[in-house]
Amino acid sequence: MLILDDGFQSFQDQLYIEYGREFVMKKKKNSHIKFYTDGSYNPKKNQYGWSFVTVIDGKQGFYKYGSGSNPSYLSSRQIGGELVAVLQALNYAEYKGYNEVCICYDYEGIEKWADGTWAARSAIAQSYVYLLRQKVEKITVHFKKVKAHANDPFNLVADRLAKKGANQ
Repeated sequence: MLILDDGFQSFQDQLYIEYGREFVMKKKKNSHIKFYTDGSYNPKKNQYGWSFVTVIDGKQGFYKYGSGSNPSYLSSRQIGGELVAVLQALNYAEYKGYNEVCICYDYEGIEKWADGTWAARSAIAQSYVYLLRQKVEKITVHFKKVKAHANDPFNLVADRLAKKGANQ
């Protein structure tokens, strides 16, 4: 196992990564769900949108979207939405009692900041890594990169909903 050291040594919530890709933490009950996540940005409203879509056994289930305008994150444009979408999905998974999830994403920072490949230097990346570490103490998180705008029906729904969030 590898312990990430990316400037968060003062936090007691150390992140353990196995095989460089999977967070392995305590389990609650045996269950698994996929979340397709996405973010968008509306420059006219100066806000980002986010969304997640649940997929269980190949079927779309619950979805949620929203917007944000945190001044510290706006310079990152749609990345704010991308990261909030993952955190919102994990909040939902925790609320519903899932112990294992797969985050399907199209922005590579979702996984690269999580596994330490990219250093979390910006305020938004640091917040994401810190909050993600709290979630992976309770939920096993797998990541799956999907190609943006490439006819993946669930990713297209997440994209459409993130745009809806950015425009609300």
